[in-house]
Amino acid sequence: MAVLVLSVVAAAAGVSIGTSLLLVAASPFVIVVGYETVGFRHQAAVLERNGV
Repeated sequence: MAVLVLSVVAAAAGVSIGTSLLLVAASPFVIVVGYETVGFRHQAAVLERNGV
């Protein structure tokens, strides 16, 4: 979500539309990297705590 906000702020600041679109395109990548580095451990802990 922060990457999308950054894209809007960058566009409002006068950054080119191409750069803004690259930031929007990178948004799913940031989510996947975040999940793979930290999120899966958190999810596993919650599932174990709930007995699933």
